[in-house]
Parts: sequence; C-alpha cells; structure tokens
Amino acid sequence: MSRPDRLRLEMGRVLVHPFWLASLALLVINDHLLKGSGLLPGWVTGKLSDFAGLFVAPALLGVLTRVKSRHALVLVHVAVGVGFAAFELSSELAAAADVGYRVAGFRWQQWSDPTDLLALFVLPLAFAFALRVARRDRPTPQGALYRILASAGLVACAASTGDPVEVGPEDGLLAPDCSEQEGTVYDPETGSGIQCEPGNTEDACDNGVDDDGDGLIDCDDSDCIEQCADLRAACSALPLPPATMPTMLTGSTLGKPSLTESNCMGADAPEAIFLVLIDVPGTLTVDVPANHGISVRRDCVDWRTEDFCSDVPGPTEIAFENAGSVYLVVEALDPLSAADFEMPISFQSE
Repeated sequence: MSRPDRLRLEMGRVLVHPFWLASLALLVINDHLLKGSGLLPGWVTGKLSDFAGLFVAPALLGVLTRVKSRHALVLVHVAVGVGFAAFELSSELAAAADVGYRVAGFRWQQWSDPTDLLALFVLPLAFAFALRVARRDRPTPQGALYRILASAGLVACAASTGDPVEVGPEDGLLAPDCSEQEGTVYDPETGSGIQCEPGNTEDACDNGVDDDGDGLIDCDDSDCIEQCADLRAACSALPLPPATMPTMLTGSTLGKPSLTESNCMGADAPEAIFLVLIDVPGTLTVDVPANHGISVRRDCVDWRTEDFCSDVPGPTEIAFENAGSVYLVVEALDPLSAADFEMPISFQSE
C-alpha cells in the first residue's frame, strides 16, 4: 500500500468539482454584485469574500505550482493562510498591495481587520476537500477547459472589487460618501482622491467630510436630517452625575444602530450612548466591556469634539481638566460582537 505522502495528486481535478465551482461562483457574485448593492450589510459581504476566497485560492495555487504530493499541498495551504493573516494584521502590507493592484489595473481595496482571521478555519476543510478530490480517479481537465478554469479562479481571487470607500479600524475619518456623485472625491485633510461610484455607500453623516460637495458637513447637510435625528435621539440619555458614582452602567449594543464614527474603531458597529456630568476636574475610570471600545466626545453630534478613544478592554482612566458634560459612547468592535454589557464606572476628583 502506498504511503499517503507518496500518493500522486492531480490538482486539476479539484477545479472541475461542483463544490469548488460553486465557491468560485459565490466569490464572483459576492464581490461584483452583492458588495455595495445594499442587499447585505458590508460586514457580511466582506466575510463571504474571505471564506469563499480561502476555499478557492489554495487549490488554484496548487494547480499553478503543480502540486503532486500531500506534503506540498500542506505547504500551499499554510502559505495561503500566512499570506492572508499578514495582510489582515499589517496595514502597511495592505497599502502596498493596493498600490500594486492599481498599477496592474485591478480595482481592489484591502483593509487590515483582525476579525477576518476567523475565516482561517476554512483552510483545514479546504485541505481535506482538495486532498480527497485530487486523489480520486476522476478526469483531469485538459486544454482549453483547464486554462479557462484556472484563469477564472485567478482573476476572481485577484480582482476582488471590495468597497473602494470602506474604512478600516485604523482610519479616523470615514471615506467620502459616493451615493450622490461619481468620479474622484477628495479628502479635505489629506488631499488624496478616492474613486467613487454612485450608490455604493450610505450617507456618511459623522465623518467631517463634505461628501456631496455642497459646502455643508455632517449634520449641517440637509441630506443628513434623518440620520442626525436618530443620532440626537440616541444622545438624549438622562445625565449621570458624579454623585452617583461608583456605579455599574448596564446597557446593550444588541439591535442598536451605528450612528457615530470614532478615531480608534471601525465603522458600521452598533453602539450605546451615555451622558456623564463632570462637575469638577478629576479622573473618570471606566472598565471597558469585552469586545467593545469606548469614546468620549463633548458634543454628541460632532465628531471633532472627541477627546478620548480606546478599543482595549479593561479599566481605562480618562482625565478631565475642566468641568462639563461629556458623552460616553460604548461601541461593539464589530457587528458580531454586539452584546449586553455591565460596565463599572467611577470618578475621582482632583
């Protein structure tokens, strides 16, 4: 009997398997039709790309590198996983990839997002699937069929459109709203241009950017009336005076909207907002809930008044030199992290 490592694999067989073809179709449909259509939330289409791509890519790489052994197939899957993780953890690598793909003519945007690493669980399944199919006695695609399938897979994996204006966790400002115009929209702070297509984002009403070029920003823009009304309603919580501290703030981000954009967390995550009265200078200590972050702003509807932001769970101290009221925004790190929470909070005057 042959040892498993000596079994000859024919990776081309994987490319004609219905399950691999279905995964390729899902990747293409998701990236080129669903993303930006509004049919599914952006975080859902993003995760679909990750899962489908990690299933399709290893078999394709195995074909391109002419993998013939089980050991080589393992190395291919490890290489795909390491490469994927590197791009998700390094904003520098993601930026370099963006430049390279634009030079090559692909319209692709990569944002570093550690939560995408959940998709790595697909790789063991992809390996078991590829190993089983490649060892089977089934026809191997030849000639034109082989080239067509390999080319389709390569283009699908490489030319993922993503959302050209979606922001990552490290971005302070939301990218421009492209719902009312197309062409190049410029960030007023950096001067950099971003290519937009109409209808591929929702109105951004808390980003400090004149999205539609009418001279009005955020809640001063009539296009933001509805969203800003929701934001003001969320900001109308009863004040929490220092005399009641220490106390336990209870709340939930489940089912809550995403209305603000902080400087240390990503967009499109639900949040709960509390009003805290600071009557004397001192230090506010907040125990940030797991899978959440907090930000503090002096004006609830003005992103420019944000004084503090942290996405690190655990006790966090915030110093206040002046008395006044502040808004404490508790935000889930991503939509899947939304949950009920209990948050100890205390205040120590100077």
